[in-house]
Amino acid sequence: MPQGPGESNVARRGKIASLPLAIRNEINTRLDNGSSGGEILNWLNADKEVREVMKRRWSGHAITDGNLSDWRLGGYADWLRRRDHLELLRELAEHGVKMGETGTGSFADGSAAIIGSRLMLALETASDEEALKMAKTVHRLRAGDRGRAKLDLQRRKLSQRDEMIELERQKYRRETTIQFLTWYQCEEVRRIADEKFDNSEKLELLGKEIFGEDWKTEQEYYDEFRYDI
Repeated sequence: MPQGPGESNVARRGKIASLPLAIRNEINTRLDNGSSGGEILNWLNADKEVREVMKRRWSGHAITDGNLSDWRLGGYADWLRRRDHLELLRELAEHGVKMGETGTGSFADGSAAIIGSRLMLALETASDEEALKMAKTVHRLRAGDRGRAKLDLQRRKLSQRDEMIELERQKYRRETTIQFLTWYQCEEVRRIADEKFDNSEKLELLGKEIFGEDWKTEQEYYDEFRYDI
């Protein structure tokens, strides 16, 4: 089961570890705020709930400076690491939301970052078997990242191809317009266009006039096409 912000991955034993979670968190907060050991000990040993635990579990012995020093190195250190990690998770979550809002990423990207950071924290206390399972999970995450990156690359390539096609269309339209203006200045082209031929005959005459020997009649084109096949 996931640990809470004030809990430890290690089952600690000692006077302070036997206290309720709310009191342990208060100790950690006071240490973090710079309270002296004497101030914390005076508060603890005067607290009714703490005295009841000491009486029930520790034969009524008070919490000592040595107990507090041990807690600094154990439970308090765990608390600091977990607090820093939770802050990192919060920042990653905010980053993931911003990525989605700005279009630079997706919710899945932010989620993958959060999951990855949680796995890194869990690896610190994992057994070999647990570490192997986590490694497989990380591998699947990375495979998913590579799949998304490949898909994004394909999308960009398609977008670039569409842009190139549109550029070629615009280029063709402009060049065709320029050629039309050039051809329209030719008296022979205007004469053919004005003749009362049907359009198919005009097409052949204009094609010969404009393209010269490069022009092929429709029959010549299809004959050549069948020959190539």
